[in-house]
This record gives sequence, C-alpha cells and structure tokens, in this order.
Amino acid sequence: PTQEEMDAFFESHSLEIEQCYIAGTYSNPKLKGEVRVTFTLSPRGDVTDIFDDDSAIADVSVVECVMDVVSSLSYPSGGTSPQEYTHTFHFGQDKS
Repeated sequence: PTQEEMDAFFESHSLEIEQCYIAGTYSNPKLKGEVRVTFTLSPRGDVTDIFDDDSAIADVSVVECVMDVVSSLSYPSGGTSPQEYTHTFHFGQDKS
C-alpha cells in the first residue's frame, strides 16, 4: 500500500484509535499531543515490527494503546517484500 492508502486506512479506523486517547483523558482531561509510530508490514499484511517514533504526548499508556491497535488491525496484503510506514496520530488539538 502507498502512504496515501495507509493514511486513508487509518482514517477508516479512527474510532478504534481515538478510544486510546479518550481513555487517557480520564486521568488528564487536558491531554493532547501526537503519537508517532513506525511499523513494518509483511507482504501478507501482518505487522512484523512496531516502535514509538518520538511521540509527543504525556501519557505513555496512550502510546502503548495506539501501538496495540495498529498491530492488531487487518492490513491489505501486497508487494513482494516488507514495507516500513510511519504515521502520526494527532489528539486533542483544534481542527480549525
């Protein structure tokens, strides 16, 4: 998948990912920031490696939750070799 296809894929799963942020706001109602993850997809669409790529949010449990969700999603298969992707999720920021 292209980066644009991955962006659209994550947009279609935004509710699952947003739940991680909502859980974090229970202990910090003013929580905001970004979770940035880098992961590798196998040609079968499995996440084979994932790591926190310098996220900027005060609650590490939100980062861990997002990584768990990203790892558990079903990705489209394709390609002949593993591909690395980086995606940044923005939480609690004005969208204006």
